[in-house]
Amino acid sequence: MQGKIVLRARAWVLAAVTLAAIVGMIFVPPIPQDDAYHAFFDTRTLFGVPNFWNVFSNVGYLVVGIYGVLQWPRVHFRAMLPAYLTFCIGVTFVAFGSSYYHLAPSTQTLVWDRLPMSIAFMACCYRFYYCFFRAALAAQCGCGGPWRVT
Repeated sequence: MQGKIVLRARAWVLAAVTLAAIVGMIFVPPIPQDDAYHAFFDTRTLFGVPNFWNVFSNVGYLVVGIYGVLQWPRVHFRAMLPAYLTFCIGVTFVAFGSSYYHLAPSTQTLVWDRLPMSIAFMACCYRFYYCFFRAALAAQCGCGGPWRVT
């Protein structure tokens, strides 16, 4: 019974903080992106690809994301499988979104760089939320967490 009260209190605190942040952002004007942000040092074109090294460097995200997706059968804690796959797919999409942005860096294409990262980050946030609100499962969330793959 005591655990349920603590869990319910945590949920209300989280909801209150989230609501306060949302309401607070209503009163904040849009934050402009400085155009200098898009001025990369290496702008060489190789093989017909502008900003080649900035674009090509995203291959690592693709490799890691696909590797993670292929490892899903080895995830120990099945309740976290949707979050695990969302994270891995988000990382995979970072390769495509970031490559698109780096082909022609601008404020308009920056959303495609940041959106897949946000998806992957939200999967991580869900993992922390799950461990925080499921005290009985906290031991499984430590040291490698429920995404531990063996």
